[in-house]
Amino acid sequence: MGLAASQARLLSITARLSDNELHSQQIANSKVRLADKTEAASQDYINALNSTKLMYTTYDTDGNASYKELTPSLLYTYAPLKNQYIMKDANGIPYVTATDARNYENTNSLFEFLKCYDLLTDEKYQEAMEDYEQDMADYEKEMAVYEKEMAVYEKELADYEKALADYNAALEKYEKEYEEYLENLSKPSLYDKFAGFVGTSSNPNGHAGFCYEQALTGNTGCYRHLLAHLLDYGGGDKYNTGYDYETSYLDPSTGERDTTQIIFTEGGMTSYVENEPGWLEIVETLNDPERKCDGDDSYNGTDDTTKDNIIQQAIDAGRTPTKKEILMSDYIYDPETNTVTGVKTLKQKAIDLLYILNNSSEITFNKDEMKQSLINFTDGDMKNLASPPNKPEDFTEKPPELPPKPKEPEKPLYSVELNDQEKAQWYVNLWYMMNGSDTANLVKKDNETDKSGIFVVESAAKSDDKGNYKVLEDNLLTSETWLQFALEHGIVTLSQAQYTNPSEDSGKVSEVTSEAITWKSTIYSTCSEISSVEDDIAIAKAEAEYTRTLKEIENKDKKYDNDLKKLDTEHNALQTEYDSVKSVIEKNTERSFKAFS
Repeated sequence: MGLAASQARLLSITARLSDNELHSQQIANSKVRLADKTEAASQDYINALNSTKLMYTTYDTDGNASYKELTPSLLYTYAPLKNQYIMKDANGIPYVTATDARNYENTNSLFEFLKCYDLLTDEKYQEAMEDYEQDMADYEKEMAVYEKEMAVYEKELADYEKALADYNAALEKYEKEYEEYLENLSKPSLYDKFAGFVGTSSNPNGHAGFCYEQALTGNTGCYRHLLAHLLDYGGGDKYNTGYDYETSYLDPSTGERDTTQIIFTEGGMTSYVENEPGWLEIVETLNDPERKCDGDDSYNGTDDTTKDNIIQQAIDAGRTPTKKEILMSDYIYDPETNTVTGVKTLKQKAIDLLYILNNSSEITFNKDEMKQSLINFTDGDMKNLASPPNKPEDFTEKPPELPPKPKEPEKPLYSVELNDQEKAQWYVNLWYMMNGSDTANLVKKDNETDKSGIFVVESAAKSDDKGNYKVLEDNLLTSETWLQFALEHGIVTLSQAQYTNPSEDSGKVSEVTSEAITWKSTIYSTCSEISSVEDDIAIAKAEAEYTRTLKEIENKDKKYDNDLKKLDTEHNALQTEYDSVKSVIEKNTERSFKAFS
């Protein structure tokens, strides 16, 4: 073999030796893991030897005991001579079956609930319930009528309260104005101030009230100037020239009211009233909608109780009042009804007179009529600047009467006959628990003459809430492993239905009328029916699993030993060949050195 070939072979052997060493290490590690698995299997087996399961003891009518693995279904299924338990969650909410929950939700009283389990034999209750349902139907119809009446009542009450509020506001305003009026009685009245500015018709102020004096002589421009300052003076030099004022006359051709404007001109009136607070007070009062005309269309300078109404005179004469009469009158005319509807305000009267003056081409207005209208307005109507405020009429409206509310019929409340005392008690206890009470009425014998020897229970209605319970899932209802785990880890607790006497025991609740049953919390390990026994099935399964696991481990361990032997044999052969090849390479190398030395 040449030197190169020997070296290649030596490298191949070396790689094989390294691979064998790696496989040996892997097998050794696998044997260690087998040892760990053996230890784990042993621990599982030891744990299984200590496993127990909860059993429940029941008795037949002859007193013979039978044992079954404890499940929620076994706890909740009624049987004679059996204590009644119920499970509660960590918050104290009881668990019930889906069937019991459905029966509770679909009924309205304890009696109806008991009927779901075929426990009632008394048909009188059913007849009474039918009468009650008819009464309820009638009641609902009466309530529908009542609700409509209430809607009308509430609207009428709202209208009444608004009218009362408006009256109180008007009365409050009147009382305030009347106080001011009384305070001002000792002072010059507004009319006195007005007369001080312009004078009176019999004694006009020729200097200060130049415009008024000229108006009395028939000067239309001065008449307009006086009305303009009464209507639109705003203090200082504030005037609103060109503003449209609406008259009380309704134009039948347009269906709208005629308007007029104020045109200010410089003159004695303007210079006299500017910056005069007294005149501004007169103007502000004239604009008050509560200031009315005196209601006399032919003022003669006296307080005659007989007052003229030229519009009403025209109506009484069987004719339609003229536009001039409507504008000159103190009264408001409604053309649609051809009636007088009220008295004009001072401001409206001033506007209507201004319109006549501004439209001389339309309305003929001779000097005598002009003077009489001026005197009627200044000496008659304007005196109401100083008149006391009008007191609102007494409020006589009465509040609406509240409609009577129908009375809801009461559900039948009396004892009914039961056909199984113990079973009925079981479901009475359950119903009260689901209805939110830890105490239930006791089913008892009724010894009255006409009911001797039968079992009865007092009626009770459902609470207003939706019940105090949770529905247990069907897959948990038959699970013994879940219940055992839940009890052992405090996920659920047990309560037992036990006899109590309210006259002696504390905790009586309103629905208990006699001796009763009370739900009391109990520890599952202290319940006489529940016992803990070795779980033979679990132990047998664990033993079989342990044996199988050990056999599997033993087989794998033998295989690993055989694999190690093969690797050891191969390793020795490779080592021998390695030494031989290495020796050949060394000799070839030595000969080569001698040949070239």
